[in-house]
Amino acid sequence: MGTRHTVKVILNNKTVLNQYGQWDGYIDYAGMRLYKYLKNCDIDKFKTICSNLIEADLRMAVSFNDIAEYLEKKAYKRFEQNIYEEDAVSVIVTDLMEKFGYERATAYLLLTRDTGYKIFETLEAIWDIRPDVKLPVVLVADECYWNYSVNLDDNTFTLIKGNQSMKFNLDKLPEEDTMYKLCYALENYPDEKMSKGKRLHFIAEEYLKDQIIPYIKIEVNHIEFTEEDKNGLMLTVYDITEEEYQKVKDTNPDILSETSKTTESVNVKAFDISKYIER
Repeated sequence: MGTRHTVKVILNNKTVLNQYGQWDGYIDYAGMRLYKYLKNCDIDKFKTICSNLIEADLRMAVSFNDIAEYLEKKAYKRFEQNIYEEDAVSVIVTDLMEKFGYERATAYLLLTRDTGYKIFETLEAIWDIRPDVKLPVVLVADECYWNYSVNLDDNTFTLIKGNQSMKFNLDKLPEEDTMYKLCYALENYPDEKMSKGKRLHFIAEEYLKDQIIPYIKIEVNHIEFTEEDKNGLMLTVYDITEEEYQKVKDTNPDILSETSKTTESVNVKAFDISKYIER
């Protein structure tokens, strides 16, 4: 049984990549691996690579048993279980190019289900060997329980687990320690549908104790993190009912904020969660 996931890239209002992965799709593992790449990569180079992706002819996906056997003998195990040094993907890509040639190695690396969340690193490693060449990738993959999307038009990175998600601005990605805590929180967040009041209480009490987060917005099952300058640490809940609000007020009256307000169409409440944060 695998932890199936997809990795999507949108560029110029088009899906230019929709990679399927069979293994290790967890938010706090695959999500962190993708985050590390996006946090440290040359984003202009990444956009150039993505602009040179083309839809693969799936007839290229012939038997790759010899490559799989070679990887096993080389102690890489399967590609998804490779050595975990930062340059591991680059090492494997170079090795396969030398052993099986550019065309066949590229077909295997970009079409195998074992690449999965390592697709960005793989694309860059191939590009570094032969730049300015169109790279054949998968554009159609069924949505899985874990899904990751990079939108290069609006400059965002979204991590999705079931019906819950987190979205980050690529220019304002959190530091690694904070990001791991957020990914761990989303991965272990209860799947059952919760009332907004209960969700607020749960997050404030359980997830934010050790996290330094400048500003958080919660909309239904989705959490959006931004880097706006705010006084204190505010958690804003949209469309919370008066009953839910009263429950929170009765339980934790000290987290209420003077910024609570009601708009014309949506009831909005802000909560000061500073006391739950270790600064």
